Amino acid sequence: MKRKDIVEQFSTFLEVDDRNDYLDNRWQYSPRLRNNITKAIAITPNASEEYWAKHWLKQNLQNNENSLARGHLAAYLEEVCYWTILKISPILSVYNLRKVDGFLMAREAAVNVKKIFKTYDFKTSAVKTYAQIRIRGEVLHTLGRGREGDKYSWPALLRNTGKKPLEKALKNAGIKEPEYTRCCLAFQCFKDKYVPTRKKGSQKLQPPAPKQLEEIALFYRQCHPKKEVITGGKIQELLDICVRVLKETSSRRFTSLDDFDLEREEFAEANNYDEPSASDEWGQVNSVLVGAFQKLTKTEKEMLELAMGLNINQGDLAPFFGYKEQYEISREIKRNRKELLKAFGEWSAENLGVKLSSQKLGNLDKIVKEWLEYYCAHPFSKVVKSALLRESPETITILRQHFGGEKSLAEVANMAGVSEKELKRKLKQVKESLQQHLASRVAENYPNALDNCLSADKSIAKFVEVYLQTAPYAILKSNRN
Repeated sequence: MKRKDIVEQFSTFLEVDDRNDYLDNRWQYSPRLRNNITKAIAITPNASEEYWAKHWLKQNLQNNENSLARGHLAAYLEEVCYWTILKISPILSVYNLRKVDGFLMAREAAVNVKKIFKTYDFKTSAVKTYAQIRIRGEVLHTLGRGREGDKYSWPALLRNTGKKPLEKALKNAGIKEPEYTRCCLAFQCFKDKYVPTRKKGSQKLQPPAPKQLEEIALFYRQCHPKKEVITGGKIQELLDICVRVLKETSSRRFTSLDDFDLEREEFAEANNYDEPSASDEWGQVNSVLVGAFQKLTKTEKEMLELAMGLNINQGDLAPFFGYKEQYEISREIKRNRKELLKAFGEWSAENLGVKLSSQKLGNLDKIVKEWLEYYCAHPFSKVVKSALLRESPETITILRQHFGGEKSLAEVANMAGVSEKELKRKLKQVKESLQQHLASRVAENYPNALDNCLSADKSIAKFVEVYLQTAPYAILKSNRN
């Protein structure tokens, strides 16, 4: 889903498939944004991606009415929203939310520029790196408050939508008469007659029951000039059309600046009162899991760190931990995960109202697994980062261009003024150096753990490769300075 150049990065938006909950669609251009960024690049041809990101961010913070600046920044943050939601999709499933729902929540957070970038430091942080942390925090905070249940159930969507936005959505979707008038009237009758109901323990508004749909249909017939005969089932069909076009409009919100939702952004800013930190909820989750992890024995911690953090083959680790077979260590790892799951489940039931059904526990287990992989890998990432900081600024620039910028070897070699052969040799040397440093530290901290471990070298090499592909190069550069 990576966009290939600066023009695309600041003028395209992700086309999402709401019906199939599919995000991996194509990028769509906004003609106005493409023309504007093309002209801007012609004036400043050598400016980098980060230059333009900070330029449009400054424009947003200085003048909120600059729709072009808001559009360019919104386009740029699309990838941040995409990758953020893919990473936390297991958490969304706990709330019965889809990836598309989460993506729209991330978009909504991203357009609230003054809130997201309230404490941003232009000198020390890359825009994407900072935004990813803040947008993730905003989405998790919204989930923790439980607002998503009301906001994204279809009855709540209709209740929170005004008449004019619905009419515009219907027209944009190509709904013709007489269906257009029927939809508008069904929508208004629903808003007048629907009685909000919730299941016990759930924040989500429930759909109207068949009896209530018939009552809405009766009201519809009374309101319709021609006393049209209509059933509760037909009312549901008309409301389904309203929901569909509203969601389609929402998923296309930034495709064209002509439809840029100014009222939505102003509403978000008007409600920017002091709240707890956006990451408080996730911080509590992290504290619960860290606390449970620290209660494990030293051996249990080491087992999880090597198996889940460094991804060493469990069968290779079995002898070191006193097991004969791979299934024995696998069973022990699952038992330790259950300890964390139990602690997290109890916290979720108490603080989030998540009932511990087997399905919910399965979803929570995914979160625990994701957290463990990150938490157990973190010490090894710090080792690689420390070694990488010893490299020259020129080497870090090469790595950033090749891995962070996804440029070809030929392009990077040309920028560095070396041959492709020399560049390949340099990259190989860096990787081998990082691998040796990590292997040495693992041997030091886990004595004898990797003796006769056939998968160790391969796992360490893969860990370094993945780190280089995802390393925060802008932060590495600023740390050196």
